[in-house]
Amino acid sequence: MKMVHIVTSVIRSKPSSNEILFRSQYRMQKVWYNEASCKSLKKIEDKSRQSRQNKMEMTTMMFKWRTTFSREGIASTNLHFSQLQESSFYLKQIIRPYYIALISNFNAINEFSLATSTFDMSSAVWLVIFIYEENSTDYCHNPPEMLVRCGTENILREWYSIDTDQIEINDIATWSLEKGISKIITDSLYERRHNLHGLIMKAVIVKDSPFLNVRKSGQLDGIFSEILREICITLNFSFNIVSEVEEYGRWNPKQKIWTGAIAELYAGHVDIALSGFTITSARLNAVDFTHPVFKTKNFLVIREPEKFGIKWSSYFQTFTNTVWIAILGILMTASILLIFPKIKSGIDRKIGYLFIDNFLEIWGIFCQQGLADFSGESSLKIAYFSIFLLVTVLSAAYSAGLISFLTSTIHILPFHSLESFVQDGNYQLVVVRGTAFYDKFANSRDPLGKKIMKLMLEEEKLPVTQQEGYERICKNQKLAIYSIDQDNIVNLKIPCNVVRIATGHVNSIAMTLSKHNQFTDVINFQLRKYDDNGMMDRLKQTIFKKKSNSIIKHQPVPLISVISLLILFLIGIILSTCILIIENFIFVRKTKKMSMVRHIPSLKSSGFYVKRKKSLRNIAKYHAIRSYEFLSISNKQIPFIIDICKLYGQKSAILLYPEFEKEMEMTTMMFKWRCAFSREGIATTNLRFSQLHESLYYIKQIVRPFYIMMISDYNAMREFSLATSTFDISVAMWLVIFMYKGDDPDYCHNPPEMLVRCDTENILREWYSIDTRQVEINDVVTWSLEKGITKIVPNFLYERRHNLQGLIMRAVIVKDSPFTKINKNGELDGIYGRILRELCVTLNFSFDIVSEVEEYGRWNSTTKTWSGAIAELYYGRADISLSEFSMSNARLNAVDFTIPIFNSKDCLFFEKPEIFATFNHSVWIAMFGVLIAVSILLIFFKKKNGTDCRIGHLLSDNFLEIWGIFCQQGIAESSDRFSLRIAYFSIFLLITILSAAYSAALISFLTTMSNTLPFDSLETFVQDGTYRLTVFRGTAHYDKFANSEDPLAKKLMKLMLEENKLPLTALEGFTSICKNRKLVIYTYNEMKKPVDSKITCNVVRVKTEHVNNIAIALSKYNPFTDVINFQLQKFFENGMMNRLKNSPFEKKSNDIIKHQPVTLIGVISLFIFIQIGIIISICILAIEKNSDPLTLTAMYFLIFTIESSIESSLK
Repeated sequence: MKMVHIVTSVIRSKPSSNEILFRSQYRMQKVWYNEASCKSLKKIEDKSRQSRQNKMEMTTMMFKWRTTFSREGIASTNLHFSQLQESSFYLKQIIRPYYIALISNFNAINEFSLATSTFDMSSAVWLVIFIYEENSTDYCHNPPEMLVRCGTENILREWYSIDTDQIEINDIATWSLEKGISKIITDSLYERRHNLHGLIMKAVIVKDSPFLNVRKSGQLDGIFSEILREICITLNFSFNIVSEVEEYGRWNPKQKIWTGAIAELYAGHVDIALSGFTITSARLNAVDFTHPVFKTKNFLVIREPEKFGIKWSSYFQTFTNTVWIAILGILMTASILLIFPKIKSGIDRKIGYLFIDNFLEIWGIFCQQGLADFSGESSLKIAYFSIFLLVTVLSAAYSAGLISFLTSTIHILPFHSLESFVQDGNYQLVVVRGTAFYDKFANSRDPLGKKIMKLMLEEEKLPVTQQEGYERICKNQKLAIYSIDQDNIVNLKIPCNVVRIATGHVNSIAMTLSKHNQFTDVINFQLRKYDDNGMMDRLKQTIFKKKSNSIIKHQPVPLISVISLLILFLIGIILSTCILIIENFIFVRKTKKMSMVRHIPSLKSSGFYVKRKKSLRNIAKYHAIRSYEFLSISNKQIPFIIDICKLYGQKSAILLYPEFEKEMEMTTMMFKWRCAFSREGIATTNLRFSQLHESLYYIKQIVRPFYIMMISDYNAMREFSLATSTFDISVAMWLVIFMYKGDDPDYCHNPPEMLVRCDTENILREWYSIDTRQVEINDVVTWSLEKGITKIVPNFLYERRHNLQGLIMRAVIVKDSPFTKINKNGELDGIYGRILRELCVTLNFSFDIVSEVEEYGRWNSTTKTWSGAIAELYYGRADISLSEFSMSNARLNAVDFTIPIFNSKDCLFFEKPEIFATFNHSVWIAMFGVLIAVSILLIFFKKKNGTDCRIGHLLSDNFLEIWGIFCQQGIAESSDRFSLRIAYFSIFLLITILSAAYSAALISFLTTMSNTLPFDSLETFVQDGTYRLTVFRGTAHYDKFANSEDPLAKKLMKLMLEENKLPLTALEGFTSICKNRKLVIYTYNEMKKPVDSKITCNVVRVKTEHVNNIAIALSKYNPFTDVINFQLQKFFENGMMNRLKNSPFEKKSNDIIKHQPVTLIGVISLFIFIQIGIIISICILAIEKNSDPLTLTAMYFLIFTIESSIESSLK
């Protein structure tokens, strides 16, 4: 019974990575142990060689075992090795079938080997137990790939093979009756399988690739070289570059072939392409891609326009129209109101003249010209003081805005998008030949794509490299290139200044491998690790970040930029000259005694110039069409088959036929057919249906084995069905030919899933099934001897398989997800909701939400279980999750992910520190103190110099004089006394420096909201040590630190809140950091945006170097993952993804920087000040004639103090 205990322990226990691998040739497909659905256990025992007595013992043992398993709730059955194929009945009913094989001697090994030679072992989980006899060969310790126990040893070993020459053996766990299973190796599969033992991959490289090239020394160079070199070291494998091509590769719809590097991969000549490839839906049908290494936007790039337009209104756009109207209103109102105090003060002039004088005086103040004569009346002083205050701040704000505009060069461009590019129609377009960009427009059904193709140069005239393309647009002013961001292209030398125009399209750049390459997953695992630990950014050496320099090269302002000011100045001169002539004429006529000439100052102003792994299982394997060689009974079909072979470049085929009554006729026909194919260079072999499993020998030697079968009657159909019932037909391409006889059932038109030809009909039909209840039939091509193959459906599989026939997927949703929610109508809403809703419409399927959970899900290393939504997918209770998920190594072992919907950097968020002010409070207090102190000191200087004036008047005069100096208004009259000159000189020096500092600080404050932060990275966050850390509960971020061996992660865990105190939702997380200023939340950048409007405090972020890929999660090996990926990739290519997301994650950039003018609300406090000043001055005017000067002085100081306090509080 000891053996029973270890078997039940193995069934109950589960590695956290959930995988024990069993398959030949290292296909990296994961399997699991203790699923609730894994209750059906099959035990395969060696009975055939036992004596009658041994058979009884074995039967007794099987009965005891099954009874024990039954008590543990484990359903089981037992079969002989020879009955292994019969277990296929259970395979269709169990999600993860589990086999236990008992091996007692070498003959049993041979029998087991024979039984499994025609059985797909990768479809199940295997436990092999060796029961030794004394002289038995120790095959247990010297083996294929599976989990084994040798005799009664308490060590479980893992067998796997990278190739057929060597088998790896690892001890993975120990077992005891008391403790059960104890692991002795890492949980994660790819952490163990990271050694490819010097495997050499055949590689192709694209010449002059912007991402990778080969030096003269033979070493790789470029962005991808560092990544590839590191992967080679980590996984212990290397490349052998067997081919160099000029193009990346595109689908040629006329010749029906792939070109360039894609063709090399597609034909099986190489295993991997070492250059960076754009992921497209078309390419996904032909090759495999790794996870995106980086993403980049697509741009239209043109030569920089040589001329800039004159914007006559640009210098007035610093302020909004309402501000300019308010300023003009103040100018007019103040000019009118100042008439009354001047008349009261005894000025004897006409009202019209006073208005003009006042207007020019105030305009002079606005232009910082000061006053020619400062009035002695207190009411006028208060009014002028208020105007000075308004003008000083307005002038600083205008200068700050103007400087901001002058520091950015603004181009007047002929177009700003693909749509306006087409509307302009004056430019031609080029793309790099053989890239996905040409297919993007050439094979598009979008009306815009067709219009763009009319502007495209002929294909043979397109540049071969990026360098050639940029050189062409520099030579041709009316040529544009559609390309990726030039900052991401290495060694690009652009011979002219260019301007790029964002198109809204995003490119995912990745490495490419041959389709269904068995090493794709292990390479993806390592790439994900590099993303998680920040190594990817270091390997790329920040090459994609725009290089910045501390010394900014400022461009001088050209004449064209100030031509409007010069014209305004000339207009002012001409106007003033005209007015002078008119004035002279008028005054000479009225009076010959007096002539007045007034110069009206010119209006000076300045301004600015104004981007089924089963591939729906390729279910009928459209590439079956690639390889068809129609073996037909009729000789008339030979030309057709040869045409197919030439079309798709197929060089081999396996001919299958049923048992035939006239064996000689069939043999003769096979001979003739093989001779005909041989003359065309096509290698063939022929087998009966009963010999189908023998073809496995060829499968291991052929990249894409191709089967051609002939069905002549219903018996042949049954024979074919029986032969394929235990054969994995998904590993090959199939062509079925029906030959009718008499009244045989028309099975051809009423089918399973494959590409078929019915008798001598010239229509090829495609069979496939979404589920087991219904088979879809599509006519895909027609054939004639004269025209050959004519397609009548789209080229690509998923273009045809976009209808899931109303399939209903079981779905799980995370409550309070920031990107997915259910509205009041029960419909999906939010960013992900819109994307999923569009997918449902496009693919014709729907969701049934069977579960709502609070957490996304993480691996609990204590209980050895998954939590949250990941658990629902992992345990088979749901097919898809409707929420967003971070892709992580641990999760990749448990679920499948779609292609990333968006990428986002991880950030530390916390409440924003105090705002950087223009001056701090101590500086303002010091300035106020200087203003008062100097006003008092100047009294003594003036008294000593013989000034005959009351102290109160002197104090008010001094105060307003110094305030005028502060406002850069100068002084009305300079004293002859050296002592006063020194005093004024000191004040001027102080004010000059303070004014410059204020202006510089104000500009900095208006253009950059700088924050003084306590830390700027994870490392300095740990060093600071005064903040606590939190993450969202049940997310991958907690696992990122909790399960890491990195010393920094361990330090971060010490600052982490207890797990039960972690927030569950985005709003809860950001609310918690608003309540606790010493709390920091770690999450990806986009998590904040959906709840930004509900956050109650200002939040600042600190970027880390870690990048998150956010995607949709599906159950492991979900058959619909690839078709969903295909549609998502199409959404990216045609811009629909941005429309669905409403571009919330992409910061819109344009070569024309949109500066925000100063709004009325921004200067409303200044207008309030001037209104207060005018009202006070009128009140003082009414009472100053009857008041004591000392009382008035005290009142002025009181008013000034109140006004300054209001000003400080508003600032």
